[in-house]
Amino acid sequence: MIYGLSGASSSGKTTLGRAVAEYLDLTYLPTSITECARKHGYEATSHLSLKDRLSLQWYLLNDHLEMIQKAPRPAITDRTPIDMIGYLMGEFWMNSHEYCDVETMRGAEHYVAECMKAASLHYDHIFHLSRLPLYILGDNRPTDNPAYHRHTDLVMKGALLDLNGNVSFTVVASETLDWRIDNVTQVITRRLDEFDTMRKTSRHLN
Repeated sequence: MIYGLSGASSSGKTTLGRAVAEYLDLTYLPTSITECARKHGYEATSHLSLKDRLSLQWYLLNDHLEMIQKAPRPAITDRTPIDMIGYLMGEFWMNSHEYCDVETMRGAEHYVAECMKAASLHYDHIFHLSRLPLYILGDNRPTDNPAYHRHTDLVMKGALLDLNGNVSFTVVASETLDWRIDNVTQVITRRLDEFDTMRKTSRHLN
């Protein structure tokens, strides 16, 4: 069972993921976008063409899927395919078709569909973290651009809604870390208990 944290940059995913993993003794699966990008010859926060951005996003998704498929269960990740939809679609704007070819535009649509499929296939529950009031700058993070962060946040929420019940999700609105830990651990504990009961019942029926 894989549980994921999604949200715009600097929304507290890594901090919360580590805390919940320690509290519930889950496998913690961190994702460094910067390290993954550099491994494949890109700088994640640099100015990339839409074609190159799409190419990078495929590497990010494939590396992410390879990581979670090998990981022991239950586990929690600090990124999900929903985040990757936000990262890519945040690069597109009304006139972006003037700056890339049709293949790239269609490729973006295909990429979103594959991310949705991956989320449905691999994730039991996704927690979307609302943005924090203070953006913490860092060498490996996008600049403090409120409009971009709002854009990616809204895209991710829209992607979760488009899953149409294939993956359950919770929007975590509180900014308080203790509240976030309590809320997320309660949901995960309940779902693990439900899974354990279902497994025992299935074994009994057989």
